[in-house]
Amino acid sequence: KESIETLLEKYSLLAMIGTIGDIVPLISLNRSLIYFGLKAIKENPSPGIKALLKKNSKSKYKRLRKNMTAFDVSFNIVPRINAVGRIDDSKKAVDLLVTQDLERAKELATELDNINKKRKEIVEDVFVCIDPITCVDTEKMCQKILIFYGENWSAGVIGIVAARLLDQYHKPVIVITKMGDIARGSARSVPGFSIYDALLESCSDYLLRFGGHPLAAGFDINLSDIEKLKKDILTYADSRYIPPLSLNIDAEIEAEEITSSFAEYIKKLEPFGKNNEKPLFKIGKVRLKNICVVGDGKHLKIYFYSQKGRVFSVLKFFTDIKNFCYKVGDVLDLAVNVEDSIYGGKQYVTTILIDAKFSNLDESEIIKQRRMYEKIMLGKYSLIENFKKGDIIPEREDFVTVYKYLKFMRNKFFPDGTIKGEASVIYYRMGSTNISFSKFLLILEIFCELGIIEFFLKSDSCSVQLKNTTNKVDLRSSKILGRICKEE
Repeated sequence: KESIETLLEKYSLLAMIGTIGDIVPLISLNRSLIYFGLKAIKENPSPGIKALLKKNSKSKYKRLRKNMTAFDVSFNIVPRINAVGRIDDSKKAVDLLVTQDLERAKELATELDNINKKRKEIVEDVFVCIDPITCVDTEKMCQKILIFYGENWSAGVIGIVAARLLDQYHKPVIVITKMGDIARGSARSVPGFSIYDALLESCSDYLLRFGGHPLAAGFDINLSDIEKLKKDILTYADSRYIPPLSLNIDAEIEAEEITSSFAEYIKKLEPFGKNNEKPLFKIGKVRLKNICVVGDGKHLKIYFYSQKGRVFSVLKFFTDIKNFCYKVGDVLDLAVNVEDSIYGGKQYVTTILIDAKFSNLDESEIIKQRRMYEKIMLGKYSLIENFKKGDIIPEREDFVTVYKYLKFMRNKFFPDGTIKGEASVIYYRMGSTNISFSKFLLILEIFCELGIIEFFLKSDSCSVQLKNTTNKVDLRSSKILGRICKEE
């Protein structure tokens, strides 16, 4: 009988990859598995894992091994192993993990890396088929659950596509693809709305098979039943509350508290993962001082004045300056992670910006108004609590106010002619207390309908382009406005 120490030495690396790859809660004994698995990678990685890490980046290999975290495993190792099972033969991943032959490990690492690249291409191909739909199909975008169907999408990647769409649109998503005489679907949901229960209670009678858990599910269905599923699950969703996708703030801190010792304490809470997420902190009421582009334009370094007047910086990854909608002088609340890292033998503390909002913006009211707008666009007035026409119908003065504001914004901040950014941020800058957020969005929809502007609303982001037209437009010709006015 082998000792616990021997078993951990032999198998902790494999157990760690499986634990992280299956997004198992990192609590109790699972934390020990991750601890010993990371120790195995740092001290004596298997030939396959060593080859896979070198394939990711030879120049970063030593630093990556020395400072390996659970996140690094989920980012650098798991996707390459996962991809093989999705679009190829999963036995190749098993061979990589168990081989002791260095040359064979290199061959398999190269093959897995190529398969993962192919998987990314397939995901992108499916995503670019779906993504434009939500930009032009207002009715689909306003549904409480986004449902997409295609005939030539790889069944192995539709779950990844659904997860990506969930992150982008902040709503439950179902992606369905044809598989011969039947179809396969993959669903992802937000915390607080069980997509498994939704399928179970609304359509399980005609699903060929299904399974999952509250946040993810999969199913097979006859092609003839797809439209029925769409109708039934949307009807189910209309009678349920779907919470907004939100950030969970662990604590509010001041900028002055972010020090090396503070970052070291956070590091002791690792490994981070499901049920032990990296702490998220709020830094409130800071004024934006300056924005700098770093990393060849891929990232931003943003400077703020703290409430005590200290200048501090945060990094915003994978955001170019054109898509950052805040301006110098804005007073914001920040949601940040604080990380401790060592590079070149020196210790650094990095504050990473996860999200930001205007300090005095009532986000709960914005969410309420956004949902009201969606119900109005779908004609589901009966679902609007305390519905009164007078509360939602824009007046002529409202249209004038919004149009003048759009011209001002274009001329002052958007020299290329297209106003871009988060819809709530663009609305907030208008500063009108007489126009609700739902009215603002409705006015933009009506302007678009009448050919005054081009308007695309994509989750939280929107773009508005004023058209050069000299023709007078009669607001009474708007079908959207007419439908609202007729509603009793």
